[in-house]
Amino acid sequence: MGGEEYPAVRGLDGIYYRAERDGKKSSLSFTDLTDAEQQCILERYDKKALLRMCILLARDLRKLGDQLDIVSGDGCEKDDE
Repeated sequence: MGGEEYPAVRGLDGIYYRAERDGKKSSLSFTDLTDAEQQCILERYDKKALLRMCILLARDLRKLGDQLDIVSGDGCEKDDE
């Protein structure tokens, strides 16, 4: 993967994968992977695994929002229509 720009390593979620960076294997969280690396992983998952990943990512996003007191950009609640 020479010359590819990698996302900043932030470790925001608790879902880790092995990825190669600068010729070395690293353990990186799902959100620190490139789009192509994420796509490759998601294509291997069955429905049950995808549902579990969604729940884990939602948990981590909620935790981050709670810690930083972040709300949606418009501040409006969405109604079911």
